[in-house]
Amino acid sequence: MFVELRILSEALGFGVLLGFIHFGLLMATVSRLPERKHPYVFLIVGLMIRVGVVLAGLYWIGINHWERLVAALAGFTVVRLYLQYRFTKSDQKPNPIL
Repeated sequence: MFVELRILSEALGFGVLLGFIHFGLLMATVSRLPERKHPYVFLIVGLMIRVGVVLAGLYWIGINHWERLVAALAGFTVVRLYLQYRFTKSDQKPNPIL
């Protein structure tokens, strides 16, 4: 029981790490778009790298263990909600359910 809880909390932490990597790379990609000659290529390559890293990480953590995959996805979602709350203007706070 304790070992399972430890493993799930590690998967949750790994999902948080994947979330910060994904959204950090997204922010870096979007901030560099104006200085690129062909921004659409840069955006598409950045998308493929971000999605590739996240899918590889989720595949690695969830091999034959759907519980770990769910915990990692929960961590990823928590980061998304946190960053959405953090970077939204105070008069336009988002609905956390959406």
